[in-house]
Amino acid sequence: MIHKQLQEIGNREERISFLVKNKKQAIAEKKANIKAPEEGVRFSPIPVKGQTATKADGSTAPIYKIVGNSIGFMDSHMDVSMPGSFNKTVQESG
Repeated sequence: MIHKQLQEIGNREERISFLVKNKKQAIAEKKANIKAPEEGVRFSPIPVKGQTATKADGSTAPIYKIVGNSIGFMDSHMDVSMPGSFNKTVQESG
């Protein structure tokens, strides 16, 4: 809803004011957006050795460690990470 309302505001100062007033709602809407992989993406997750999670019904399921890569793909927020864009972060993090 915030995004639609924001598109209708033409003046830059009014847009900034609107975002400041509706900051919590805008953040909540961003967090609520579910991102799904592109159609046709396939993977075979491998469970983390010996770790399980207990579901609400009491059953257990393996815990998976998943590393995703979205470089070169546009996400729902129209962001695109380019090859090499994470190099500095990876070098600093070890």
